Amino acid sequence: MSDVSMETARPGVWRKMRGNTGALIGGTLLALIVLIALLAPLLAPHDPIAQDLTRRLLPPFWHDRSVPEHLLGTDHLGRDYLSRLIYGARVSLGVGLGVILVSGAIGITLGLLAGYFGGWVDMVITRAAAQSLRHQEFIMGLRAIGASRARILFLEILPNMRATILVVVSLEVANVILLEAALSFLGLGVRPPTPSWGLMISEGRDNILFDPWLIALPGSALC
Repeated sequence: MSDVSMETARPGVWRKMRGNTGALIGGTLLALIVLIALLAPLLAPHDPIAQDLTRRLLPPFWHDRSVPEHLLGTDHLGRDYLSRLIYGARVSLGVGLGVILVSGAIGITLGLLAGYFGGWVDMVITRAAAQSLRHQEFIMGLRAIGASRARILFLEILPNMRATILVVVSLEVANVILLEAALSFLGLGVRPPTPSWGLMISEGRDNILFDPWLIALPGSALC
């Protein structure tokens, strides 16, 4: 794809985003969560692992017994729940993005090579997106003028796969975050006292009948 065509494609994507209410809402919420995770040390009102057993299981602000210094109450060890939710965003996003960056780099590279070169590599790797671009006219033209394989792969084919990659990444990040939460819930993920949304749900399940907000708040964050 030429530089001109790539430049004209970008505004079209943003125009579609602006016209899609769901994409705008989802993008705004995601940006907010990322910002909260990045600014966790500045936003958290308390140390997320500091315990105070004299203030255990304080209810959130909408309850009559709430206290102003713990807006979302405290858990069974007296730890500030708002602070743990904020730092939990760091863990969930960190795990999700970390796994996708590593697996994505490996998968995209293998897919490019398999889709472009074919042969025995093509038999064992999923590579549909790269293969569909291999026979496009602009790729064949680049071959005809002697463009290097590296340029064709990483400067032409890869940028044209960005829509597919974005869809896969957005779905897989969510799956990894849910998987981390599930493992933490089972005690196989993040270890206490590190705050994790899945771990918070696990720790709050014993109080689900009397203090359901202990599960509802991290559960809402995961949703």
